[in-house]
Amino acid sequence: MTVLFFLPAALLFVVILAVGQRNRDYLFEIARSLQNQKAFAPENALSPRDAIRPTPDSNREQLDGAALHEVLEELSAYVRLIKPDWIAGVHPGGRLLSVYVADQIDFPKNRCLFVRTSPDRTDSIEFEPKSDIPNEPLQGKIVIIDDISRTGDTLSSLKWFLMRKNYIEGYQLTEVYFAVLLVVSEEGASRSRFRPDWVYFRTDKKFFRLPWSELSIETAAAYAHRRQGLSYSQAVIDRHEKIVSDPDYALHLAKSYISKACAAAA
Repeated sequence: MTVLFFLPAALLFVVILAVGQRNRDYLFEIARSLQNQKAFAPENALSPRDAIRPTPDSNREQLDGAALHEVLEELSAYVRLIKPDWIAGVHPGGRLLSVYVADQIDFPKNRCLFVRTSPDRTDSIEFEPKSDIPNEPLQGKIVIIDDISRTGDTLSSLKWFLMRKNYIEGYQLTEVYFAVLLVVSEEGASRSRFRPDWVYFRTDKKFFRLPWSELSIETAAAYAHRRQGLSYSQAVIDRHEKIVSDPDYALHLAKSYISKACAAAA
């Protein structure tokens, strides 16, 4: 009889524990989600699009040497203030910019990553090389650099990828920043659906060119042709893979493009 008397109380205690455990996990989930959201600047904290300065000569479809030097100095100063643990470059242009900025602020080369995306920018996103330690998750502060944002699809996909990784797959990023040299706008409204944390110029020229634009075009074409089973340049692909894997080579190329652009304007 005594055992029967205590049985309901024991069951109630078990139920309370189970509910408490479930609520605790739920509260932890909420806390992790909020912490994850804090790593990314909210939309209303970003500069309005009309506050972004236009390129110095609206009739030109490329930056002159003075403007290029100015924007690179400002980008380097911005990244230096953040004091990141990682710097990542998106696609060939972002890779060249990221290693150049790292060199300007004495940032360790082995903390410079490359963001590789699939053709549709959603199926596969990888950070290369991942780190000196295999399978080490990204943690701390990261600045992601791209040269130009036209539609914003790549950076938008990358943001959601990192939010997912940060929430459920072990990444421990405390602050994530997106920096872009230029955004493309039309009649005062940006074509890009993504708002970077830092952007210096805007242009209404859809096919605005940067010193390394030809490199980017050749690289994209080579990979597209290989994927489609068409004739492609293996030399272009080999060059791109060296840019990704060898930061010294990427830095050499970046300085070469930048110095030529500045010399042409002198």
